[in-house]
Amino acid sequence: MIFDKVEIQYDKVCLPIKIKYSETRKPTFMEFLILSIILEHPNTKSSLKTILNNEFKIVNTDLFERALKDLIAFKVIELNKTTAGWSTLGINLEIEKMQINPLLKEQFNRKEYVISQSDKNLDVKWFYDPIMNGFEMLREPDWDKRINGVKLSHKLELNSTGENFYTENNILTYAQKFIQQKPEYFGDNAVLSRIELNNEIGLEDLMLAKQLTTKVACANEVWIEIFDNDTFKVRTQNSFLENHFRNNINASSEIVKDVLNKYSEKIKDRFVPKRVFDVSNSFIKEPDIISNINVRTNWNLLLINGQDISSTNKILKSKDLISNVNIIVFYNSKSNNKTIEVIDGKIVAYVESSNDEVLKNNSLIYLDSENNLTAFAIVDKFISTVNENIPVIYAYKNRSQLNLEKVFEDNLERLLENYETELYKENLEASTIMFTFLKRIGLEKKLTSILKEYLYKDLDTAKLFYKLNNFLYNSNNHQASLFLEKCLAQVIVEVSKERNSEQVIELINKYNFKNTSILLKMINYLEIDDNIETIFKLNSILDERDIDGWKANIRNCLIQLLNYSKENMRSELLDTHKYKSKTWNEHANVINKIGTITKNLYSENFEFVENKYGEMLSAVVDLIKSHNSLKEYKQYLWNLSGCLTDFYSHYYEYKRNMMENSDSNLVEYKIQLIAGNFMVKIEDALDNLIDLKAQKLPIEIKVEWAKHVEDKRDEVNTILKKDDTILNEALNLIFGKRDNFTQETLLKYQKRFGGY
Repeated sequence: MIFDKVEIQYDKVCLPIKIKYSETRKPTFMEFLILSIILEHPNTKSSLKTILNNEFKIVNTDLFERALKDLIAFKVIELNKTTAGWSTLGINLEIEKMQINPLLKEQFNRKEYVISQSDKNLDVKWFYDPIMNGFEMLREPDWDKRINGVKLSHKLELNSTGENFYTENNILTYAQKFIQQKPEYFGDNAVLSRIELNNEIGLEDLMLAKQLTTKVACANEVWIEIFDNDTFKVRTQNSFLENHFRNNINASSEIVKDVLNKYSEKIKDRFVPKRVFDVSNSFIKEPDIISNINVRTNWNLLLINGQDISSTNKILKSKDLISNVNIIVFYNSKSNNKTIEVIDGKIVAYVESSNDEVLKNNSLIYLDSENNLTAFAIVDKFISTVNENIPVIYAYKNRSQLNLEKVFEDNLERLLENYETELYKENLEASTIMFTFLKRIGLEKKLTSILKEYLYKDLDTAKLFYKLNNFLYNSNNHQASLFLEKCLAQVIVEVSKERNSEQVIELINKYNFKNTSILLKMINYLEIDDNIETIFKLNSILDERDIDGWKANIRNCLIQLLNYSKENMRSELLDTHKYKSKTWNEHANVINKIGTITKNLYSENFEFVENKYGEMLSAVVDLIKSHNSLKEYKQYLWNLSGCLTDFYSHYYEYKRNMMENSDSNLVEYKIQLIAGNFMVKIEDALDNLIDLKAQKLPIEIKVEWAKHVEDKRDEVNTILKKDDTILNEALNLIFGKRDNFTQETLLKYQKRFGGY
């Protein structure tokens, strides 16, 4: 068992002092130039700025102004009282009104270019560290006064100021070292003059020194390890603190006892640990402390045993235990006047006693979305080495799923009744809170029953549905909105058994589902007629809501459309712009092309048919290839082939007669014969893959049938040598637009079709 993030505090003794010192250094370039101008420039009536501007062409004199201010501060340059009068030292003052310190002037005349300042000082702090048993001199403390994320704290009472803390020689020795080690503060040639307390009073005034002495907190992190036999060890990475524990036998014991006491008080302020507890085989035998519970992000439900807590309010403020949890349930609750509420955005429910063994034996039970549990029992454990009882946790071994509905089956009737009451009173916020809780507990069936009855009462006006669904959606409770729409879908499907198709369509038109998939699924389950008018009306409703029912193939509408077209085939049968749907447009275009080309065939407008055949073939092939994922693809292909039956039966007869009456020596005849023989070979091979009925299909549809209905993709690819285009090419040569064929063309097609 490890108590981490334990803070050990103690005080360091601190005396503020002032280091007096002198500094000698070479002047900077700017300082040297300023001093040289004042000492040697002949035109003493000019100011420094004028001389720098005119003679040295230095327009920006900011750096020189700073250098002048430093020289003034060092008392190297002063006002010439004889000539300056009430003037103020500055870069705009005439140089005759300035004078240089006589000592520095004499040095410059001897070509000794150095600047001395004898009255410099620096405020520092003189420390004694009782743990290190040593002294430090610092400008400011550089240690931690508190530990981040500290859980528990103990203060060591160490009152020694250390021998020689006020001894002047000792302080002077450390000050001299400090000056040497800190050139960034003192420069390279600083000389210690004196140590003062304040107001030029030296270290000899011991009484003042003691009055000025303060204590500054210092914190170190330690962790306490308690072993199975109740022995313990206080560990730290601070070697001085480690030595202190080693040299002071009772220090570790006092720390552990104090920390355990504070820990126990902190926990028992919220919890009432179990006094009688059998670890047995249900729990991991090694205890741990509550602060080591790592609440995972996927734990969204927490069950708390009301018998093991002292205050629900304090538990609800324990962010370390409930941070990721959305719903909290207090079972064996003492809050008889409460059922459910929302506190800090979390749903909190109170239920009565539970006879479930898992709930009785544990104090905290966390569950994820799948109701997999992670549970802990909070128990008093006696630590003999410090003679203290401390609350610890034992982790429950079994991490199986918890059946919440069964666990709380005797406790939730009152909540269900309250939910129904609030729902009918249209107290939407309260009812939604209850709904969210009851659904998380697993009462979907009972909630579904309540909501279906609620929706049914107002089914034909839809007012209750829209009011509740809009509230849920606007509250970002999309899961509840989804559940409500599923309930509505079930109600409409059930009602469809009692009403005619027109009435059901009228009812659907009153409801605007926010979830498209629920609406489409519901439409497929409706018990209504599947005539084409019903299909058109349903798709019109969806189209108005920007939902593509044709693409979703609701109620197999594409198959119904092809069947309708087969029975009513004519030119321009369908309005391609009737719906916004791209799928509708594609199918309407293909059907209209078939209708138009068939009409022209009947009218013996053979040139038109030959010219448009390739376009129609390409549209048909593209259509069937792009819809091969349909569940009823078999019927889809069959119905589409039915649309082509009349066309091919008449057109084939026309082409056969034309070939019989053609000159067999013509290149065109020979090419069509080659293409025809190729088609016969391919068709014979495909017929071996499919059932007898499907052998009547047009060959372009037969290919897709073999691939996707008979699932013979590899075999078809072998037959066509992975080249689907060759089939369309042969069909166009037989049925399509005539071309000016040459002997070279014949040779090309002999080679193209001869390898099959």
